[in-house]
Order: sequence, then structure tokens, then C-alpha cells
Amino acid sequence: MEVVIPKTLVYEEMDEFPILYKNFHKVIHGKASAEEIVGSSVSQSFVVAAILRYLFRNADDHKYWIATNEPGLHIPPGNNLSADIAIFDRSIGKLDVKNFNYADFPPQTVIEADIKADLSEFASPTDYYRKKARKLEQFGVNKIVWVNTQSETIMFGQNLTTSDWNDAFELLPGFTISIGQCVKNYL
Repeated sequence: MEVVIPKTLVYEEMDEFPILYKNFHKVIHGKASAEEIVGSSVSQSFVVAAILRYLFRNADDHKYWIATNEPGLHIPPGNNLSADIAIFDRSIGKLDVKNFNYADFPPQTVIEADIKADLSEFASPTDYYRKKARKLEQFGVNKIVWVNTQSETIMFGQNLTTSDWNDAFELLPGFTISIGQCVKNYL
């Protein structure tokens, strides 16, 4: 008997292949609801909120749009990726509040915190990070930041250069941030 995977359990789509949420099998076997596995952890939501607070207070809102809540990115063919935070350069594309589709132009920067995808189909988690980063970079994303709240580290792009999250780095041209400092200031 073939198991039909509900669309609510699809985290992203890469090369027309669905990437499911971690613990999707619990939902399939009736041991959890979809809502229990697709939501963010307290840690993830707290870190994303701390970053957003810093961005909303300090980034130039005449130059950038800051999108959150898993903004979707449509990258043809067959790639529908999401981000925890996507920062769009206003000069590159036009956002329309009445557009109910995924963005079809690249953000300047993508920030991901604590991936919620089931990565068992990949040789290793780094394969997923590299493949997604490569697709985002080919789409035109200039910077990809991977935040790991458990180890308090950040990685960049497909090279996965790792740094402590207290280290400041350039997030946007001329705009630096320290994830650890954002979290401390949010407390």
C-alpha cells in the first residue's frame, strides 16, 4: 500500500523532490499532528525574533524589505525553497501585497535558523546545506546565513564557513550584525 504524503508535511521542494518535515513519520503513523511537527521551537522563534528586532531597528527600510514567517522562493525548475528571514533589496524587484505566490526574484540575504527538514534522504546534513545554498546563490542570493541555536554557531553559504554566533559579520553591504549580541539585547 502506497502512503500518500499530505502537502502540509512538505517543508520544501528541491529538484521537484519533496523534502519533508522532521518527524513526518509520526504524523503518518498517527502519533503526532502536523501542527506538532511544523511549528518552530521556542529557541528558534526567540533567535529569529531577536534578529528581526535588530533588523527592524537598524536596517535601512527605504533600501530593504524584511520578510519573515517562512517566505517562499520559487526557483525554476522545480525548486520551492523557504527561509526564516529573507531580506530583499527594493531596487531589484517589486513586492506586491496582493501576490499570493512565492517570490520569483532573489532576496539579497537569506537567514535560516535550526532547519526543520528531514534530511535522511541526503548523504549528510552538510549535503543539504550545500545544495540549498548553491541553488540560492545561482538564483542570485548574495549571502546565506545558517544559525544553529544549540551550538551557538553560524555558517555561511555553501562553503559552510563556521563562526561563533557572537562574532560580528557583514550581513548586508555596510551593515554588520552579531547574532549572539542580538539575543543578549533581546533578553
